[in-house]
Formats: sequence, structure tokens, C-alpha cells
Amino acid sequence: MLTLQGNYLVVGFSDGCVRFYDERFTIEAWFEHINAKNIMSISFADLPERDCTENMDPGDIGADSEFRCPDFIVASDNAKII
Repeated sequence: MLTLQGNYLVVGFSDGCVRFYDERFTIEAWFEHINAKNIMSISFADLPERDCTENMDPGDIGADSEFRCPDFIVASDNAKII
């Protein structure tokens, strides 16, 4: 699953990870512990961006620096909405 959000390419993977890449395809943030298999869609709130690192686990990439994005919802192929 691919989408654009601001300056980021956002990818939802079959293993349940959501990763944000910059214009050079460098990973900026990685949400690994979403617990959804085979992500089918990602929807972003139409609200201002906020610090998303508070929702990251300490081992996630980007957790040690500020990463800003709108809230988002992930839907998987087994009807989970997270």
C-alpha cells in the first residue's frame, strides 16, 4: 500500500509496518508495532501535524527525534481498523 502525505512517501507493508520515507527514499519513521497484518489502506486526518513520536516504541526508527504527521488510521485485509 503506497500513499503520499506531505513530503513523505508512506508505505504499508504485509507484515503490518508503516514506514515514512523522505524525497531521497531515506526512512524517516517506522511504526512497527501496529499489530495489523497485510495493510490495505492508510487514511490521514485533515488536521494539523503533531509530534508522532509519542506513539512510537523506543526501538522504532525516528523515536529518538521529533517526527510530525497527522493522525492516521490503518485498515488491514482481515477487517482490523487501528
